Amino acid sequence: MSSSKELTTSQCWNCTSGNITPNINSNIIFQSLDMTELIRIEDLAVKTVVIRNSTITFYGSSISSTTITVENSRLRLLGSTLSAQDHLSIFLSNTNSRPSFFLYLRTSRISSNTMTIDGGSITFGGEYCTINTTVAHFSNAALYTGSTDIVWDGQIHLSNVTITSSYPTTTSRIIATADNASLAIQHSTIEAAISFKLPVTMNNVTVSYSRDSALSIFNGATITNSMLYSLRYCTRCDVSDSTLYSIPDSSSLHLSGNITILHRFATTGTTISGSHDLHITSLSSVAFRQGTITGPIVWDAEEFTIWDTTITGSCSFIGGGNIQTINSSTSSLTLRGSWRLSDLQARDITADEIVLSSYIISIDVDDMLIERLIISSYGYIQLKNTTLYRLKLVYLQPTQFETRNPIRGGILTRPSELKADSDCSTVVNGSTVSVNTNATGLYVTYVPPTPRISLGYSDGSYTYLRLVNRYAYYYNRRCVDSSLLYHKLVVRGPEGQRNLTQSPLYGYDGDFYVYRLYATPDENDCTRKDINVSLISTGDDVVSSPEVTVPIYPRKIVLSTFYPWGFYNETDFSMAALAEKDAGNILVTWNASRVPEVCGYRPQAISFGGRITPIFHGKATYRAATTSQTYCDVISATVPEVSLLYSRDEDYVFSDRYLPYTGSYRYWVKYLVPVDAYLTPESLELIPEYTSDYYSYTTWKVKDIPNSRCSCGTYSIILTVYNTNGTLFKSTKLSKNDDTIDLSYGTYVLYVTGLCYSSSDTGGYGKTIRLDVDLQKEPPSPLRWIIPVSIVGGMIVFAIIIFAFVLLRRRMRFNYYRLE
Repeated sequence: MSSSKELTTSQCWNCTSGNITPNINSNIIFQSLDMTELIRIEDLAVKTVVIRNSTITFYGSSISSTTITVENSRLRLLGSTLSAQDHLSIFLSNTNSRPSFFLYLRTSRISSNTMTIDGGSITFGGEYCTINTTVAHFSNAALYTGSTDIVWDGQIHLSNVTITSSYPTTTSRIIATADNASLAIQHSTIEAAISFKLPVTMNNVTVSYSRDSALSIFNGATITNSMLYSLRYCTRCDVSDSTLYSIPDSSSLHLSGNITILHRFATTGTTISGSHDLHITSLSSVAFRQGTITGPIVWDAEEFTIWDTTITGSCSFIGGGNIQTINSSTSSLTLRGSWRLSDLQARDITADEIVLSSYIISIDVDDMLIERLIISSYGYIQLKNTTLYRLKLVYLQPTQFETRNPIRGGILTRPSELKADSDCSTVVNGSTVSVNTNATGLYVTYVPPTPRISLGYSDGSYTYLRLVNRYAYYYNRRCVDSSLLYHKLVVRGPEGQRNLTQSPLYGYDGDFYVYRLYATPDENDCTRKDINVSLISTGDDVVSSPEVTVPIYPRKIVLSTFYPWGFYNETDFSMAALAEKDAGNILVTWNASRVPEVCGYRPQAISFGGRITPIFHGKATYRAATTSQTYCDVISATVPEVSLLYSRDEDYVFSDRYLPYTGSYRYWVKYLVPVDAYLTPESLELIPEYTSDYYSYTTWKVKDIPNSRCSCGTYSIILTVYNTNGTLFKSTKLSKNDDTIDLSYGTYVLYVTGLCYSSSDTGGYGKTIRLDVDLQKEPPSPLRWIIPVSIVGGMIVFAIIIFAFVLLRRRMRFNYYRLE
């Protein structure tokens, strides 16, 4: 057939051949044509039409036939109609043939009793396009939609089809005018903004996630095993075993099987109903508002926010969140996870955990089971008086020690299974939670532990109860009431009961806080007994903490300041750092017979930094912590704390750990370095330098103090002076450049200790020696006499001076005691 721009029925069909215009019995074949001109054929009715391997554009044409076949061709219909009484077939028989198949419709219509389209692409354009068929099968094809309304009447089946928009910013509508019209899509992909206004069935369909994709379904759908990444609207949709990006607004969905929701969403006005096998898994948060949820449903999400929604049937929400203003009088709700509720109505509720907020939670139910009720504020649950509720655990997060009323109304069933706890139980030992119920509700009170009192002691006027350390008063003040702001401390003993109220702290006692009570007549600094201590609340609801037993020990033992060296007044006690292969060790020696008994308790052992040695051993080697002294390239050892163990009748008491430099001994070093024990001089010579008539003392010079006897540090001597009655008179440190001491005339006991001292409290001590000294006034000066000048007189004066000096030397008596 040759081409022409326009043919009419009054013209010849093929003038050169002599054929007349085709009629109802004619068979028309378009073969191997590549026509760029528009062809217009008006009211052509033939028996068959075949278009093969051609490119043809029909414009304003109307072609009808019993069957129409389009094979491997490019067919454009512009304002045209193509009708087949029996069957219309469009297919691509050879993928390697040229030209490839496509069908383009612009404001055109295709109709046939049955229709198959296999391969190639179909593009819809213009104002509208219509496909009218009883049954149509489209497969392995690409459908391009635009702003066109596509009327698909009949039963349309799409398989392995990709639907794409020719105009990404516009939405195509697929509608039906016939009542029996439907669309079935399987194993296909939708990548267009499209709305279906006819019933749809989708199986294994992916609606792509992109800004150009959006699926809206207005006349019901059955969707299975599909991925709906861009579902914008869906009404009367049955969705089963599928994945949704989110739940659309104002939609109605019936869900079944396993439904996965990928993204967080906030939906309004949607109705969701479930089936017995439904399990929804949301991978993020869910916000559901002003909708309806009908069970059975099991819904698992990261977090829920559901408000102003009607819930009916059996619904289980797993993951926790917030539920507010729910009208669900016929529903059975199961809430898994942690929940915050408000204004909830249901037939019955089972909740894993309900967290009270700062407002009133109104719950209208017949039965309620709460596994765990978290009380973190002053809000409460208001129940009907007839509501039966079970509560398995009350968990209190106290901020103040006041009684809470977390549930008001209702009737608690199975009260014996109710347990109570608080977050303080993981922080402090001994706390409890008191729970009581009556006709008005449930009452919960946090009971802090009895203050951590380690021991007590008395001085006869007061008895002191010591907290475990100086931080116990401040430690976890949310969980303890050591300051007795809300409780009183009750002390029970053989003599009766004593109470302490707010602000009882006496303050620091060394490193400890202590409570102070008036001593009973039987309490003194040697008292040993046990007392019981507890807390009792001072409010209207009286609760008490468990009693704890506190030992009262002799004060003379607890506060003992015994140390086996360090007061510079012992000649048979020593502490020295060892050198070479023993570097880091400290050798301590003491006279076991001179460690005194206290209040009938005998000393049994001595502890150096936690290492215990029996007293009778008389010496111990202590492995100390060490530091390197860069000043003189030597290892120093840290001086240990010392505690003594006393016993009496199988009763054992440890004294506090003690270091002399925590007191007033200002020449004590913290880090010992090895020194020679004999750096202490064997004797001292005191020479009077100046006498003050006003202050009644004499300044004495210590003669011949060495400049240095130390390999590490500066040399000096510690001179400790005692009166003969044993009281300390003074203690001073002397050196070559500071060698004087002020003493009045009299008799003294002097203890002398050599010292090598460097920076940072580091040094070492020699042995300690004892000197008994009698300092008497010297005779009047011979210069006070006026004698006539003569040789005899001069000789007498000289003799008197010599005599006075010898007398003074003889009146200074020295005794030496060497440390072994």
